[in-house]
Amino acid sequence: MESNQLDGEAVGSITDKGPTPTRSSPSSLGHTNGDLESGKTFAGYQWTYFSSLQQGPLRSRAESFLASVDWLALREYAAATRQGVDCSLLPDIGLGYNYTYGNVGMDLGMEIPPGYKQVFFSDLAKIHVELSTVQLPQIGTIASLNADGTCQQGPIPGLGGPFNTATEFFQAWSAKAKFGTTEEKLREASGPYAAEIIPSVSSFPESISRLADRLSVLDNGPFPLCHGDFGHNNVIVNDAYRILGVIDWETALAGPWEIFGDFPLTLSTAPPAMDAPWNYNEDGSPKAADLAQQFADQEDYVVAVTREEGEKAHRLSEALKDSKRQQLATGMRLFENGKVGWYGKLIDQFN
Repeated sequence: MESNQLDGEAVGSITDKGPTPTRSSPSSLGHTNGDLESGKTFAGYQWTYFSSLQQGPLRSRAESFLASVDWLALREYAAATRQGVDCSLLPDIGLGYNYTYGNVGMDLGMEIPPGYKQVFFSDLAKIHVELSTVQLPQIGTIASLNADGTCQQGPIPGLGGPFNTATEFFQAWSAKAKFGTTEEKLREASGPYAAEIIPSVSSFPESISRLADRLSVLDNGPFPLCHGDFGHNNVIVNDAYRILGVIDWETALAGPWEIFGDFPLTLSTAPPAMDAPWNYNEDGSPKAADLAQQFADQEDYVVAVTREEGEKAHRLSEALKDSKRQQLATGMRLFENGKVGWYGKLIDQFN
């Protein structure tokens, strides 16, 4: 929960000087868009860039972040690092707490040099395995911490919950998931294969619903903590590509093992079953060298995860090795992103 409180792409700079802003009470965190626009609920905590954001994914992430942060706890933590000096949030700076605190590094918005891959994968696997040990009784977000240290779980934005079983989660996803682009763009991108691809896309959520009670190997939990956007884009490294930290936790949730057991975005690729068949040889091997390398990197990552698990339960490595469930989880994410493909073939693997 502390990581969720200290991530700060949406919060202004922290300073030990200046007036104390109005604080949001815990009950005010259940905000409305009107509250955000007016600034009443988050007065003093809303960075000025927010008002310029258009409706869309970036604004939604910002709203999730504003609602998820315990602002009083953030100020108290910052004050504690400064020998108790009270700290204020400056909304005009536009930089997050993680940028002003002094954790110096670079985020990986680029490819990882081959010579650093093994050490990077090892560090990433260590974090992934550590997250697998943080398990909650329901599928949902973390709304708050109870006095006894347990978590109060809440609904997943756009999906609902919290859910008691993975079956309930998959049923909710199938009822509410939308393909991430318009039918017109889908038809255009599908070209001569539109007659095959469009029905495959449109029937995918319903197919997930039919399979819902068969998809999870641990339907009743407990459920691991999913970052929500786990990949090199949210990892800070030093010059030797050793991981210093993971940022952007505002979409974190406890999720089914099948969702948790997807490869980090660093290693993600379209599942072969739904990908263009001309990308593969007759024996199923990828034609392109870069695609072949991506699959080789996935195998190396599984080895790193298995090594990191050691004597612990091997649920994460088992999930990664369960190709039909792992690829279906990838397909669900790509569906929401609007990736064109033969989604029905992912379903066929269960029949």
